[in-house]
Amino acid sequence: MRLSHGPGIPIHYTKVLLIDGRASYELPHLNLRETTVSSLSMLAWQVRRIQDYVDRNITEPIKVSELCALVNRTPSHFSRTFKRTVGVSPHAYVLRRRIQLASQLLAGSEMPLSEVALNCGFGDQSHLSNRFREHSGMTPAAWRRAHGFPLQSETRSSL
Repeated sequence: MRLSHGPGIPIHYTKVLLIDGRASYELPHLNLRETTVSSLSMLAWQVRRIQDYVDRNITEPIKVSELCALVNRTPSHFSRTFKRTVGVSPHAYVLRRRIQLASQLLAGSEMPLSEVALNCGFGDQSHLSNRFREHSGMTPAAWRRAHGFPLQSETRSSL
């Protein structure tokens, strides 16, 4: 027998044969699989809160413990549910957002690579170059030439 106990929490009553031969449905049994599904993934508001925090603090070091505190989860539970929901680990997500921001800055400005690196939360230009190459297969300078502004030295030589 299956009844609902509040929104989204089904209760299964187990049929029990008592000693005197009568049947009883007195013992409720929660269906754990159905009630724990939400704890296996993050809710939309939690993902948005993490995304907003990452975007607001992209220039600073972002720790998993800070992200955990935003949605009140332990680090291991947060990492597991974040990856299950978003598809990548929290660290990979932050790195991807930094590279996306760097791509926008490279294509839309003549800002030096060292400045782009600092504005995207990378420690230095080398760190940006290594991560950018791993992600896109190109160096930031080559990507900029292909998608946006030419390098300053190329601009000077063409004048």
